[in-house]
Amino acid sequence: KHIPEPPPIHYRPKELIGFEHKLLTSGLAISSFADIISDIFTAISMIHISFPMFVGQVALIAFPGVYMSINVLNPIKKFWFAIGLGSLYEYLKAIYTGIEDGELMEFKVIETLIESCPSGVLQLYFLSQFEVSNQEFETVLISLISGIVASGFTMATAVFPLESFYVENHSTALQVIHQ
Repeated sequence: KHIPEPPPIHYRPKELIGFEHKLLTSGLAISSFADIISDIFTAISMIHISFPMFVGQVALIAFPGVYMSINVLNPIKKFWFAIGLGSLYEYLKAIYTGIEDGELMEFKVIETLIESCPSGVLQLYFLSQFEVSNQEFETVLISLISGIVASGFTMATAVFPLESFYVENHSTALQVIHQ
């Protein structure tokens, strides 16, 4: 308690100015979906070898969407997050309108901290503890690499934003730790 508790994270909507911002948002979308799809294929690979590992992987994939569907107020967003397509909805809306909603970055931070990182650890454990075929090894390896890329994109754009509002106030990383 020696560090004052910052306010909860609420990312402000930001305008995507120019081609570079839209390209970066498109890169985030592509890396995010590559990560999710590769995680799904990894879960399918796990089901044949270890059902508990499969259940853990599916739970990690589903948790960020469930969390966001509970915490957003907009009923349309609740629906999209509840069925697992909230990030797709948010990315397409941001690219189309040119305004990135704060909930998209909140989702990406939650996804990185609660899904991508723990999923990577689970996948490494899976590879080290179970006999896997070459195809399963390649599937898990692609999932690990795509998870690292997606997490890197998120860390570069959401956790440590360069906008003056966030630099002047509490660090976003500190806010994540306190939530």
